[in-house]
Amino acid sequence: MPPRLTPPTTQSMICISEQTIQEMCKSLKPLSPIIKTGDDASIHALLALVFLTVCNALQEDSNLKARLADKGQFEENVKKNNEQQFFNLLRDIAKKESWRDLLQNGTSCPLFRPQVL
Repeated sequence: MPPRLTPPTTQSMICISEQTIQEMCKSLKPLSPIIKTGDDASIHALLALVFLTVCNALQEDSNLKARLADKGQFEENVKKNNEQQFFNLLRDIAKKESWRDLLQNGTSCPLFRPQVL
């Protein structure tokens, strides 16, 4: 039986398997205590791990793969687009243990390259 894909919705047009989402969440769950209670420097130290884990999951979606930021672009996006707001988003996600929310917030968080019009 083929893996179940997350259906497109008005909130999210991401199409990756539920298994991939669960693996991503399982990988990020051990970070929850650090992100929930850590200071900004602690969270900043974990950004590369969060980025790599989420990007690895998003690469399953061929439509998004080309739009994903590389690590340098991600770090630049975090700095340029309100680092504190992104840290607060990560804290909220860690408190709720709802890591899949990063996929739904993906287009508004720094995981993607800026679109050139």
